[in-house]
Amino acid sequence: QGFTMMFAYTISKSLWNQVQLNRAQLPLSPHFPPLDEPQIYSLTYTYDLPFGPGKRFLNVTNPIAKQVIGNWSVAGWQSYYPKGYAISVPASYYTGQPMKTGVGCGSLEPGNPAKEFYLNDKAIKAASAYQLGEVTQLPNVRTCGFAGENLSVNKDFPVRENIRVNFAGEFFNLFNRHSFYGINTQIANPAAFGSYSQATGGRSVQFHLRLAF
Repeated sequence: QGFTMMFAYTISKSLWNQVQLNRAQLPLSPHFPPLDEPQIYSLTYTYDLPFGPGKRFLNVTNPIAKQVIGNWSVAGWQSYYPKGYAISVPASYYTGQPMKTGVGCGSLEPGNPAKEFYLNDKAIKAASAYQLGEVTQLPNVRTCGFAGENLSVNKDFPVRENIRVNFAGEFFNLFNRHSFYGINTQIANPAAFGSYSQATGGRSVQFHLRLAF
């Protein structure tokens, strides 16, 4: 029926060894690498819309109507990384307080003191001079994830048997999502600790016209 789709789900766990100088930290040596992605969802699809000559709906014969109504298709590709990346905070100790502030990724508002901090600066403290501390990587806290949807709308205009004109509009980050990255983990800077410094770009749209022969 002119519809194809492919879905992929990836579950993985990457580890590497980080050299420690403190023997007491040896059990903590296996770490997640910076770009460890535990789960990835991917979806791609194409659909030839059922309108126009030879299709289920609006099977017209008028030459002008055929050019306007027929040969439309849509395609999309979507990616989701829900778990985020591991967070490293070296040379520090736990204080016993919750590591997260309670402000979720969907509620973050950079510039708003009440909603811009993802990590709690009271949850850890810097190690003393010549001490390595007990924290190298947060065990149960990761950065915000990523979600992205892209859509393409295509229209073919047949000219002759071997000549056609293609017009397309492509919409990147269709729903204008913003994913945060660049989290501050500098304990010496409590005013910025736990806040994100950057975000992905907004929606972008492009159109193109192509002659195929």
